[in-house]
Amino acid sequence: MQETIVCKFGGSSLANAEQIRRVADIVKADERRRLVVVSAPGKDIGHPYKITDLLYNLYFRTHSSGSDGVKYQEIEGSANELMGRIGGVYSGIASGLGLPDSAASQCMGELERLVADPRATHHDIASRGENFNARLIAQFLDAEFADAADLIRITDKNADGGADGDNEDTMRRVAELRNSKRIVVIPGFYGIYAPTGEIRTYKRGGSDLTGSIISAGVGASLYENWTDQPGVRCCDPRIFPPEEAPGIPVIRHMTYREARELTYMGFEVFNDKAIGPARRRQIPVNIRYTQNPLEDGTLISAAAHEGNGLVRGIAGRNGFCRVDVEKFLLGEEVGFGSRLLGIFAGRGLSYEHAPSGIDNISVILEQRQIDGIEGEIVGEINEKLHPDKVDVMKGLALVAVVGEGMKHTIGVAATITRCLADSGVNIEILNQGASESNIIIGVRDTDYKKAVVALYHALIRDSPYKGEVRR
Repeated sequence: MQETIVCKFGGSSLANAEQIRRVADIVKADERRRLVVVSAPGKDIGHPYKITDLLYNLYFRTHSSGSDGVKYQEIEGSANELMGRIGGVYSGIASGLGLPDSAASQCMGELERLVADPRATHHDIASRGENFNARLIAQFLDAEFADAADLIRITDKNADGGADGDNEDTMRRVAELRNSKRIVVIPGFYGIYAPTGEIRTYKRGGSDLTGSIISAGVGASLYENWTDQPGVRCCDPRIFPPEEAPGIPVIRHMTYREARELTYMGFEVFNDKAIGPARRRQIPVNIRYTQNPLEDGTLISAAAHEGNGLVRGIAGRNGFCRVDVEKFLLGEEVGFGSRLLGIFAGRGLSYEHAPSGIDNISVILEQRQIDGIEGEIVGEINEKLHPDKVDVMKGLALVAVVGEGMKHTIGVAATITRCLADSGVNIEILNQGASESNIIIGVRDTDYKKAVVALYHALIRDSPYKGEVRR
């Protein structure tokens, strides 16, 4: 069977007809690129809002006053004005691609019917961004359109909380795409919730996950993820001064584990959940640059590669807190840690880390999870565990230093603590993962950017370990 490459293109790569023509050239440049997953149109000079944000605003303007927990950019304007903006984007794309007027008008007629339907959900309406774009692009490419609703079966009712649709039913359906004689275009971001048959969207950035699932189902030789970046940079350039940001290097190779840890901790070029389906089948993932298809980008695979130096990347996120519990002889009390974590689990709260000492244990979690219930949690801990002391420290950021080679190298932690001390950054948390491929540093929110810049200078730009692994 011929090798197959699955290509996913992000919203910025599909924001207008000119960009879509560029994408068409990329697809046609390699006959192995048979399956194309597309996002909804992103921002453009003529339309400063993402289509998905416009669709969410349209839904909540016409169906509900609450947000249902969905994160989106709020946009001013009436429902008619929002509809006009959405229609303008698709009609502009259709006319720019030389498609008949009916191509966009059919899509907008479908959207009008959904908006008028009181039973429509935000999943129904938000999913049309990808669906309409895929239909127009398929028509332009003279390709086959395959609706994600016919392919992806989601079994978790909290799909927008991270269900991946990687299951036997989905794989069986996706495998049928290998029989197509033409290029196939598939909308990303959504599938069908199996028990009810309703459309269910993923979290934002979920088209990356769709591409990974399609790659798994067809047994792709490569999953290409085309973005508006030349690859995954080793640090977020937005943290750095303007004169230094362009020089932040691209990571040329990294392992699945390194990619998962970096994307989870804040790298936005690739969705952290999307690693799973590709990793389970050992399908390499290549992050590519739509504006310059000749660039190699970043290759994510199972094989470790030492060419980038010891540390692959440094990533972080704000908005964490630490719950510190102290009790004399805690280390001798069987099940104390389990009961403590059970208090958080009983409230549906997930935690990031739980470092401990002989008489104390800390639980680190996103601060938003305990906002408004902090007193209740402290009270429950006191009632059930009878500690000597419970403290809550808010306003923390977690920074991850990631690299498979660190497990074989002496002195990395010493370099980290020394460079932060020299920069006037106090370390609140220091935790090394069991795999020894990442070190987590907790600092105050106010020191977050300073910490990342200092660590980049010490461990990557001026690293004594660059290009080698000391054993």
